[in-house]
Amino acid sequence: GCRCVELDCWDGDDGQPIIHHGYTLTSKISLKEVLVAINRTAFITSDLPVILSIENHCSIIQQQRMAKLF
Repeated sequence: GCRCVELDCWDGDDGQPIIHHGYTLTSKISLKEVLVAINRTAFITSDLPVILSIENHCSIIQQQRMAKLF
């Protein structure tokens, strides 16, 4: 068993990657905030591995920022 979370990553207006389901009316949230939340809560009720599936729409510069966050 494992768990999988898909993260749709896009260029943020402030130069930081965001999570957003592109071309929809969903809210945008910073990738950093999402990763902090996953890190803080992922193993509270389960010790199963968490796979992050990245749908990457970011520029090279923001991909480099993503790599540092991971």
